[in-house]
Amino acid sequence: MAILLYCVAEAARSRGRVPRGVRGSPVLRREHGSLAVFCSEAPSADLWTGVPVREGALAFHQVLEAVFGSTAIIPFRFPTVVAGARQLREHLDARASLYAMRLERFRTSVQLEALVIYSGEVSRIGGMSSGAEYLRERQETMAAARHAAEKLQAAVAPLASEWRTRIVGKGIRSFAVVERQLVTEFKERARNLLLPPGVTVRVSGPWPATEFLDLSSN
Repeated sequence: MAILLYCVAEAARSRGRVPRGVRGSPVLRREHGSLAVFCSEAPSADLWTGVPVREGALAFHQVLEAVFGSTAIIPFRFPTVVAGARQLREHLDARASLYAMRLERFRTSVQLEALVIYSGEVSRIGGMSSGAEYLRERQETMAAARHAAEKLQAAVAPLASEWRTRIVGKGIRSFAVVERQLVTEFKERARNLLLPPGVTVRVSGPWPATEFLDLSSN
């Protein structure tokens, strides 16, 4: 028996209805101590691994969204498959304490993501830029994005309990932990931020706080 894993949640807080999963598989709720794991079962993993990636990922994330609508979750990557109930039980035995701590930590909060991008014109000399000019332009691009990211962080600081950033392409991606009831205010503050020409901020979410789970630590 192959088992496709969707997510783990606190058992006492995850009793709502969920849609069918990948390839229309029923989604089962299995309790393990204080945890509930959402999964589907099939005679072979081929049922899920053979599905087109886009189709499978869409159905997978619909299940995650349904559970996440009412409580914190720890999602698995698609497709994470274990070989039967024994292997699932062994996994949960080994990770239950860590999962429980992370779920309690983010019980009432979510993750929001803000992508700050500089889209200003890039100058060229004779249609090409020299290596030195490219580096200068890159520095200017990142300086503009970094300044906007700092303004955003300052504007939402009273709402975000944690904050992390990554450099991506021509901008900066920031991750914030926010209480569920403060999501609308966070987005409103970001929307009203005064930005220089060529800089945009796009906020997405709420999502599970995957950037802050740190599941590799004990």
